[in-house]
Amino acid sequence: MIEIAVSESFETLDAEAWNRLVGEHGSPFLEHAWLVALDRTGCVDPKEGWLGQTITAWRDGELIGAIPLYMKGNSRGEFVYDWSWADLAGRLGVPYYPKLIAAVPFTPVAGERLLVHPELVGEERGEVLEMLVRGARAWTERTDAKGLHFLFVPED
Repeated sequence: MIEIAVSESFETLDAEAWNRLVGEHGSPFLEHAWLVALDRTGCVDPKEGWLGQTITAWRDGELIGAIPLYMKGNSRGEFVYDWSWADLAGRLGVPYYPKLIAAVPFTPVAGERLLVHPELVGEERGEVLEMLVRGARAWTERTDAKGLHFLFVPED
C-alpha cells in the first residue's frame, strides 16, 4: 500500500533515497544537497515567501516518489511572471495567494517535478504518479491554497 505524506524540510528526507528518485540524469537542482542548501542558507524560508511542502510517497517505509512542492505567498523567485494574474485576481476580489508550486526555487530550468523510484515501471509507476498528484491536490484543498502550479516541466 502506498502512503502519502508531507515534509516541510528536505533535511528530514534521506539524501540517498531522494537522489535515487532524481536519478543520475536528473537535474542537479533537484539533488538533495542543493535543496538542503537552499533551506540552510535561508534562501527558501517562509519569510521570503517559500515554505517547503514536499509531497512524498512511501511503500513499506521506502521513499518511492515525491513532488518538490512549496507554499508561496508571492511570486518572487519563480520566473513565471504571473504578477498580472495576481493583480487581476486582486482587482476582482479573488485571492491568488497562497499557492502551491512544484518547482526548483530560483531556477528556471525545465525538469521532472513528479519523481518516481527508477525501478518502478509500467502500472507501478503509473500508480505512484497518480497517488502523488492526488496527494498534491488533497494538500492544496487541505491548506486552502488557491492554486497548484507545476513550473518548468518537460513537455511530455
